[in-house]
Amino acid sequence: MFKRFKFNSAMSRLGEERLYEIVMDELSSGNMRKGLWAKALAKSNGNHEQAKSKYIEFRVESLKDEAHVIRPILDSVEHDQDEQDIAERERENSIERKRERKRERKIERERDRIMQQIYKEEQSSKFDKDFVVGIVLAIIVIVLLISFGFI
Repeated sequence: MFKRFKFNSAMSRLGEERLYEIVMDELSSGNMRKGLWAKALAKSNGNHEQAKSKYIEFRVESLKDEAHVIRPILDSVEHDQDEQDIAERERENSIERKRERKRERKIERERDRIMQQIYKEEQSSKFDKDFVVGIVLAIIVIVLLISFGFI
């Protein structure tokens, strides 16, 4: 637990350092927030050097405030994106299931076609066997009739 606290403290300090860096970049580029600069001048009684120091403090706090305000918005956007991703995966899965069912029906139709073909061939083969047996029996009967003198 102490390690976690230490880690969180270190992360906080590093984050704050980055905020100060952002403010220094704003100051050096002249891209300052007018309202905060005015507040800093007022708190410094018009002293520009003290106003810079105050501005840095105010601006770092302002960046922290922005982070607190923006975080829930970003979380909401991320949540919405997660829901969209889930919906998209569900649509893709649904499409894949439909394709799979279509493949299964195609396989089933092909299996039925093959089974019908096999049945027809068996029937044809059975007819051929019955026909041959019938002819053989007819020949035997004729031979017997001839041998007994009936013909």
